[in-house]
Amino acid sequence: MPNVLTNPTLSNPALRRRSITPQPDNYEQFLEMLYDDIDFGIKELAKYRDLCHQGLQNTPSQGEDLINAIICIILTARGWQASHETSINGNADIVITLPYEDYQWLGEGKLYGGSSYTTKGFKQLAHRYSTGLSGQNAGGLLIYINSTKLKQNKILNNWQEDLKNMENCSCDDEILPLSTASSTQECPKNPLAFYSHHIHSLSGLDYVIRHMTLDFRHQPKD
Repeated sequence: MPNVLTNPTLSNPALRRRSITPQPDNYEQFLEMLYDDIDFGIKELAKYRDLCHQGLQNTPSQGEDLINAIICIILTARGWQASHETSINGNADIVITLPYEDYQWLGEGKLYGGSSYTTKGFKQLAHRYSTGLSGQNAGGLLIYINSTKLKQNKILNNWQEDLKNMENCSCDDEILPLSTASSTQECPKNPLAFYSHHIHSLSGLDYVIRHMTLDFRHQPKD
């Protein structure tokens, strides 16, 4: 019986993996490609909102970990090296790298419970896990929504204002200072995301955080 796979590339697992691995020319391209794939993953997860909602309701902490792990699985399938609870100055929720590159991106996922809980995730990302080094000076805060009546964009806008207020408050020296007066900006590709620019407390380099919301509320009316 003749071999139906006449293209040797298709029958070579190593070559197939290499063909889907992102190959950015610099860290900016690394981030742009990664955020496109994260947004793809967010939309895919929205198709299973009912199942995610139930998992988060039953055991919130385990449900939070499960969402982090699913995001890693999706990104791995898109060619990234994605891992959950990897040791990067502690157990980071989401760690993204590429083979033979020192580029790194860290994500912290937090179930929405008001500003104080989101702030906890922000501090963990900014002060515990991130190195702030060149090629590693960006990260993401993912806010998982499951049990509030507030709309998704309202939660994000409130957090953006809370972040600005905390940055301008001298009473909290753990918050990374904003780089400029206009240091938050909307994401042009995702209306439910924004960027904040900070001076990293250790490296002194610009550290950019992408803030995103994932809505897992399931409220059928039938």
